[in-house]
Amino acid sequence: MQIVSYAEAVSKRTVTSDPHTAGLIPYSADDVTSGKASGLVCGGGPDTTCWCTPPGKHAVIVGRTGAGKTRGCLEPTVVVNGTRRNASEHPRSMVIVDCKRTMYRETAPYLASQGYQVKVVDLMSSKSQGRWSPLTEPYTIIKETGDVGQAEASLSKIKAATIASIHNERDAYWENVAWDLVSDVSIALCLTRDEEPSLADVCDTINNEDALTSLRYRLGDEAPRTIASCIDLFDTRTTWSCVKSVVTAMLGFYTTTTGRHVASKSNIDFKSDFFRSGNPVCLYVISPDNNLLCSTYTVHLIEHATASYMDEFERRDLEGTDRFGLFLIVDEFARLPRCEQILALMACGRSRNCTAYLAVQSFSQFLERGLYTAAEAKVILEQAAVTVYMSNTSREIADDAQFKSAGAIGCDQMLHLGTGDAYVCVAGMPMVATHMAALDEYARHLDINPIALQAPVAQVSNEDAIERILDLRIEDERCGLNWEIDADHLIDGLLAAFYDHDEATDEADETTTEDATPEEEIMGPTKILEGIDLNHLFDSVFNINTEDDE
Repeated sequence: MQIVSYAEAVSKRTVTSDPHTAGLIPYSADDVTSGKASGLVCGGGPDTTCWCTPPGKHAVIVGRTGAGKTRGCLEPTVVVNGTRRNASEHPRSMVIVDCKRTMYRETAPYLASQGYQVKVVDLMSSKSQGRWSPLTEPYTIIKETGDVGQAEASLSKIKAATIASIHNERDAYWENVAWDLVSDVSIALCLTRDEEPSLADVCDTINNEDALTSLRYRLGDEAPRTIASCIDLFDTRTTWSCVKSVVTAMLGFYTTTTGRHVASKSNIDFKSDFFRSGNPVCLYVISPDNNLLCSTYTVHLIEHATASYMDEFERRDLEGTDRFGLFLIVDEFARLPRCEQILALMACGRSRNCTAYLAVQSFSQFLERGLYTAAEAKVILEQAAVTVYMSNTSREIADDAQFKSAGAIGCDQMLHLGTGDAYVCVAGMPMVATHMAALDEYARHLDINPIALQAPVAQVSNEDAIERILDLRIEDERCGLNWEIDADHLIDGLLAAFYDHDEATDEADETTTEDATPEEEIMGPTKILEGIDLNHLFDSVFNINTEDDE
């Protein structure tokens, strides 16, 4: 008689070597190319067998930088779910948040070839093709129906994320006062203007006492109470300055050059785009992961998009049908400010054909900066029916995997995972080890040349590049963002060298001339700049891309 320990018996029920036993669905290369495959790609590839999660299950992918979250999991998921069987079916639309621009470059052309209408909101470019403004829907409601209450409800979709982006317990009162003022001025501008206002217009109006006073008298007795109360604060300079500073911090992104363009009158309508009878829509939001202002706008867009989708899904009484659907795919989700709507989506999105795939580096990121409470982070993880553990050194991740595998998988196993390796856990099923093929393998079967996927980068002149550096520096300083001192010296040095300024600071002069040869000093600083590619400087030093998508 063979004696088996309790731990060994439990581990056999919690860990398996068979992906099918683990709840994953196998798809052949023919299934992938014909559009039969669906779900999150979390193992294998078309050269062997592509393993996907059951459709409709939310997933959290956890792994360090370089583990293969994007290349091995998210990008294949986009192309697999974007392959259409025929032009008459109704595949799901997608909202993809891309912090590195790689998913857009490598998957957008293929989705376009499959009939998707590709739209791009590029926060790395001041000339983004796609534009979305939080005031478009309230303005449309007021002009078409005159229902101020409904317009206020529409604008309130971004309230929580706006306050959370600057939240400080000591300033909670002033944050709510500032939001009430932003909301009331937004509605007032929608009522009084013939053209759609933007949140930049709202901030400009609040910071201009004459404009705010004029707006109040133009509305007369219909002027919102908050506007009148704030005008009474003009004589109390300290209090009024406090309110204005909070408003400026809240709307910081919208007053930048990029924000004034991308958040002007929308050319994206979530309700009509996600429920169009023809081609589905894939919206890429390219948001740099090191810019809090851009991240706040990204959360505004995500919350409004998902809320609009679920409201319209309910209005059309589509529950129980598969005619329409939405994928929300977010790379580096935990770097974004608090996203209230994600809690609702994880709880009830499945019944509305809305599925979220969220990639993070660590569970502890949910708790950083107090964005989520421990209970809320637990809800997000529990509502995700699939967890994909990739290479990581996080103790929290190892503990979670160890708990779900009854001790079979722990820190040692996590440390030895290579790029593309993962442990996949579907709720209620044993855990399984997998390896994910990179997008290149799918590209061969789907007749996509990975090199052709790289979008050409439009170059700008060095003169334009320097002017843009200066503009960005001024914008960041106005919003309270201070660049590193070395970057400051380099910018001043480049400006002095290009324009041959005599007013450059001593530090800037040292930056541009300390390594110059005698011959270079004779030729002058402008001559030294010959051969310098400032576009490369943007990418490598400042992490700013000068691509012009138009």
